[in-house]
Amino acid sequence: MRAPLEDRSALKGFLTQTWLSANAYRRNAKSTTLQSPASISRSARTNLTIGKVRLIYQAAGAATYCIGYYGEKDIPFYANLGRNYTTCDHYFAAILGPPFPNRMFIHAAQTDRLDDTITPSTLPTIWDSLAATGVSHAYYFNNVPYLALWGIKYLDITRTYSQFKEDAAGGNLPAVSFLDPRYTVLDDGTGNDDHPHADIREGDRFLYDVFEAVSKGPAWPSTVFVVNFDEWGGFF
Repeated sequence: MRAPLEDRSALKGFLTQTWLSANAYRRNAKSTTLQSPASISRSARTNLTIGKVRLIYQAAGAATYCIGYYGEKDIPFYANLGRNYTTCDHYFAAILGPPFPNRMFIHAAQTDRLDDTITPSTLPTIWDSLAATGVSHAYYFNNVPYLALWGIKYLDITRTYSQFKEDAAGGNLPAVSFLDPRYTVLDDGTGNDDHPHADIREGDRFLYDVFEAVSKGPAWPSTVFVVNFDEWGGFF
């Protein structure tokens, strides 16, 4: 859907001014004064309905905030990943919705929910397929194990982040490893998952630490390292 011509003209002028004074829109690494940048599915559907162009200055109801950016000094590891490794810049979330349905797609390639409910799941997952074919695997977590939505089914493959670092250092990671960050359960600044309003520098540091643990381990020459975001909203 294309926005009306007058809107596109106005946007062109707006973005021209923005690019000429780009530093005015550089964000602080942590902000708690504004709403999450259009990470709510209802907001997204509104933006989709009224047209892609208006999305830029209607997202989160704060024009300059939603087109803000972080500098390389704020997130040096992200910057190095972007400069030195493959970036999937036409990669989209599975569903126009909140975190839990998108996380469900990561494990099950489908979802049984449209919101962040903690209702137990019975969907088959990639972990079932790996087990059936005899491929070694493990799920590592920080503060909240998402696989707990399946009850105790995957308890035997669920391990802590500290165990991940030990396994990486010893060359004992399984063929398939999945690691979750420290989720922003409460907006208390302790998360490192880049979810608003977490300090994005903590997410950058977390990825750096994970990369260091894996790349310095003996299995690094035969390792594929993938960084994945579970959904489309937030501080990417």
